[in-house]
Parts: sequence; structure tokens; C-alpha cells
Amino acid sequence: MMLIVYTISLGTLFVASRILYRLILYPRLLSPLRSVPGPPLGHPIYGQFPEIVNGEAGIPQRGWVKKFGPVVRAVGPVGVERLIFTRPEALHKILSSDWVEYPRPKFMRDVLGFVTGYGLLTVTGNEHKQMRRVMNPAFSIPNLAAQSDMYYDAIEGPGARLVEILDSHIRTCEDPEQGTILPMYEWMSKVTLDIICETAFGYKADSLHDPRNPLADAYEKLISMQTGRPDQFV
Repeated sequence: MMLIVYTISLGTLFVASRILYRLILYPRLLSPLRSVPGPPLGHPIYGQFPEIVNGEAGIPQRGWVKKFGPVVRAVGPVGVERLIFTRPEALHKILSSDWVEYPRPKFMRDVLGFVTGYGLLTVTGNEHKQMRRVMNPAFSIPNLAAQSDMYYDAIEGPGARLVEILDSHIRTCEDPEQGTILPMYEWMSKVTLDIICETAFGYKADSLHDPRNPLADAYEKLISMQTGRPDQFV
């Protein structure tokens, strides 16, 4: 009996010490990144994660960069640290010249794999190089130029689309003096989906006019996860 009590006590002490280390000691006193400028650590368990998911995509990070400079440290759930770089030299190194040395974190690849399946967004290293090499011709300048008319059609073409919708919102504004707030993130997400579907897959999603389109509906629910509205999945 005493052995069981001792084992449970020892296990509890170990778990408590790990939690204390991970949430308090490491990010505040021991992390090699602790001197990098950044926002306060935030919630002891969730860090800055609530601010990121509840705000408009990219807005919290932009505010941190304006306040703290081109290199920012942010702490996420359970003390996970991330760095935000905005210097052109750093971005070129991470995204272009030495991109193989900076793969996406495994958890991010797992999430992307759940959404998109196995492919360019989930593989790293030589496998990623091979896939990029196969796909590069599709992104050549002539091919992209040939698609440009489709971009304009989705935005201001006949039948259209984004410009007419925005004009309609502005015309129906109750108080022209005060103006109106346009949900640009929502509309730009939809027009982007329409452009990608038509240019890459030859499929007209028309999510701007038909939000109940199955693909558009699934995409909207997916986007809601990063804009702090995961309840739409329930």
C-alpha cells in the first residue's frame, strides 16, 4: 500500500514539475529565445494562441512587428515558441535559398495533411524538391499570364462578381455619412477560391453567389478555424 502511495506521489510530483518547467521556468528563464522582443507570454497554458485565432488573420502578428521590430518571439500553447521574421534577407534564406533547412513543423504538416492529403504541402526535403520540379512548368510566366483574364472575371467581369457585390453593400448602407464596414476577408477568401478552382481545376465554384456550394461551404468552415470560429464545425 505504501509503495502504491509513494508511486502515485512520485508520479504526481514528476508531472507537476514538468508542467512548471514547461509553462513557467523554460519560457521565462531558460529559453535561448527569451531575450528576443515580443508580446507578453499571455495565458500560462495557451500563450498568445487565443489572440491569434480570435483576431483577423495576420492582424495580431502585424501589430507585434510594428511594436517590437522585424524579429518577434511569440509563445503558443504549452510554452511552444515561434519566431516571426520580416527582414527580406531572413525571408529569402528561410523561404528560398535554404528552404530545405527550414521545414514546416510536423504538427503543421499533419494538419495540412488532414485537410489536403499527401502532397506538396506535407512533404519535405528531396521529396518536396521532386514535386516542385514537376509542378514548376504550370507556374511559368506564360502560363500565369494566360490565366490573368480569369482573375479579372472573378473580380469585375461580366456577371460579376466581387465589384458588383461590394457596390451593392455600399449602396444599401443605412447611413452614408457614417459609411459601412465591408467583410473584405470573407469576400477575398471566396474570390480566391473561385479563381483557384477555375484556373487550376476547371471547376466553377462561384462561392461569391452560391455560399451553399459544397466546396465553398467546406472551405468556409475550414477558414473559420483560423478566424476564431471553430464552433461552425460542430
